[in-house]
Amino acid sequence: MSALKSKDARLKLHRKMVKAGTAKEIKWESVGTGRAIGYRRLEGSPAGKFYTRLFDKNRPGSNKYHKQSLGSADDVAPANGTDILNFAQAVKLVSCFDPWASPDNGDKVGTVADAANLYLQWTESNRPKTHRVIKSNFNCHVFGDEIASIPVERLTVQHLERWKTRVAAKPRGHVNGPLEAPANADELQSRKANANRPIAWLKRSLRYCKEIGAITCDDTAWQMLKKFKGVERAGRRGQPPYLTGEQVASLFEAIEDECFLHLVQAAVWTGARYSELASMVVADLEGDTVTVRDGKGGKKRNIFLGDNGTHLFTLVCEGRKTDERIFLKANGSVWGNNHAQRPLQRAQEAAGLPHFSFHVLRHTYCSLTLMAGGNEFDLMKQLGHSTTQQISANYGHLANQHRQEQAKRCEPRIPTTSPTTREATLH
Repeated sequence: MSALKSKDARLKLHRKMVKAGTAKEIKWESVGTGRAIGYRRLEGSPAGKFYTRLFDKNRPGSNKYHKQSLGSADDVAPANGTDILNFAQAVKLVSCFDPWASPDNGDKVGTVADAANLYLQWTESNRPKTHRVIKSNFNCHVFGDEIASIPVERLTVQHLERWKTRVAAKPRGHVNGPLEAPANADELQSRKANANRPIAWLKRSLRYCKEIGAITCDDTAWQMLKKFKGVERAGRRGQPPYLTGEQVASLFEAIEDECFLHLVQAAVWTGARYSELASMVVADLEGDTVTVRDGKGGKKRNIFLGDNGTHLFTLVCEGRKTDERIFLKANGSVWGNNHAQRPLQRAQEAAGLPHFSFHVLRHTYCSLTLMAGGNEFDLMKQLGHSTTQQISANYGHLANQHRQEQAKRCEPRIPTTSPTTREATLH
């Protein structure tokens, strides 16, 4: 006979526990392998509560039990099956207690903001390099917008299109404050290009929630949301798409800090990204090959070095420990985010070059390689792209000046023998 089955039995148990000074403890009874039902009625309380417990040997820590309160017992008020339970109802809940199940029914993600937050939790550990940028975009364009509070299941194409228009209305770097109309068509195009990033990330966050089952409603609305077309630009406004050989030579000569010079030269000889170069260690160099162990998207690749690159890396790594960073500052510290910005700006001013970011050196490697006769497939492997289409789309246009010069230099020459032939050639 269970000591918890009837009101009288529970009252008798309670009096004994009060007398023994153990009224604060839960009285447990097994209802199956690893499962138990519990009851506790504190001294002075008119009614007690039922509890459930499940043993889990793999649970970390010393406490191997999952516990949860089920509701009040029907010691005073009649049972209603929800917050007031009789013994049979409590046992039924204990038998189906699942601590790993989600307490939500239907969609586990309520609003657009919930979906964005869930995606940010995933990017923090799975996409650490882009997490900060994505979070900044969400803070500016999603969490601070009216779309954040819209339930995902109520999301429509009209909601998303109006949000897309609002994002495109914001000038670059805008967070809060009054919005100014674009000064010209060029600035409007630039705003639309900037808007494509938060658009892509919002769609990705909703798609991620759909993939893991956090969203179960229809996804037609956000699948129909498209980025602005025909607004992408080659490089950033005001920056050269790449440097010519003469400009690279001037840049090298203008850099006085030898450690920074090595970093810039490595970017020109390899096409590696700043973050990739900053994280390389001496062990990554093997002969005329240097390994990028944590590239964009967590990809690993080998970069084959030419004579200049091999000489540079061998010189910098000579006599160093294998776990040391290859490129260090003059004071021995590592190159961090944006640390190359100021020394690069000083070198640009000293060389009389227009302002450009460190990433332009990657474009420079690609463009000069193509102009020297390099093929897109090999370049794709060197740069860490997935397809040659990315080379054509991202870098093919950078060498247009070289193509124009070649077109003039290599134009077909047709000899003329008479005025009639010359006239036919021209027309």
